Amino acid sequence: MDWEAFLARLGNTERSHAEQLLNEFGSQATVRRIRYYPVNSTIELESLLRKDRSRIATQVLDLYESIDVNRSPSGWSITNTVVSESDGTEAISSEVIGPNGATGFFEGGF
Repeated sequence: MDWEAFLARLGNTERSHAEQLLNEFGSQATVRRIRYYPVNSTIELESLLRKDRSRIATQVLDLYESIDVNRSPSGWSITNTVVSESDGTEAISSEVIGPNGATGFFEGGF
C-alpha cells in the first residue's frame, strides 16, 4: 500500500498522528513500513516503527564495505547458479554448506 492510500483510509485524528510518525521516524522508514507491511491503524504503525528502531543496537563501522560477495566466509561453501529465462527473468539459486555440514539453499529472481 502506498502512503497516500494509507492516509486516505484515516480520519483526521489518525491522519495527524501519521504525519507525526512520519516526522519522528523519517519518511523512508515510515513509508517503507506501510508499503511492504501494511497496518490497520497508526497505533499499530507506531508500535512497529518503535520495534524496528530498537533492533539496531550498534552500527559496526565499515562492516558493509568488508563483505566480499566473491568469497565465501571461512568454513562455508556457497555455489551460485544463474538461469536466464526466455522472458528476461534471471533466476539465481545458491546452494550453501555450513561449517557443521548442514546444507540449504536460497533462490531469487528478478
